[in-house]
Amino acid sequence: MEQEKNQETLSLIMTKGSLDSFYSCLVLASTALAMDKKVTVFFAGNSIKCLYKNLNSLSLSPIESEGMVMKLAFGSAWVRKIDWNNLLPRCFWILPGARKLATSAFKKNLKIKNQPSIEELREICIELGVSFVVCSMTLDLTGVDINSLIDNIEQAGAASYFAETMPSQALYI
Repeated sequence: MEQEKNQETLSLIMTKGSLDSFYSCLVLASTALAMDKKVTVFFAGNSIKCLYKNLNSLSLSPIESEGMVMKLAFGSAWVRKIDWNNLLPRCFWILPGARKLATSAFKKNLKIKNQPSIEELREICIELGVSFVVCSMTLDLTGVDINSLIDNIEQAGAASYFAETMPSQALYI
């Protein structure tokens, strides 16, 4: 986790294990890299799911993101204009299959808009040099073995992480 001198750094702190949160994190990370910043992402709590080799467990939950705009990138023009999260009652999103529907729509929108999938974007960030650090307490509390996660991640406690990234610009996601 040692930082190069004179290079601006960005520290992203992930605590949510949702598809939209992780996608946003990776967009910020790749953008900062393009601006020649050193980027480190610290994963704590439920965000440990973002480090699994298989990302199929990541989903999108409109009930947890009240302000989320959910427009479809397919269908007729009038259907594409509708904000489904605003139109449908909040209780709709707790029905069986609603989370899967929202997740599928998000992934389909990415594909239609020629954006990388979550797997592709994570791989791009890794190849470009984003450092992924997993919280050691999270590993202890969840019982997850670090060897079951993707390769080339570091493990650190929160105090060690903050000591290393102190001069960084930090964003909490």
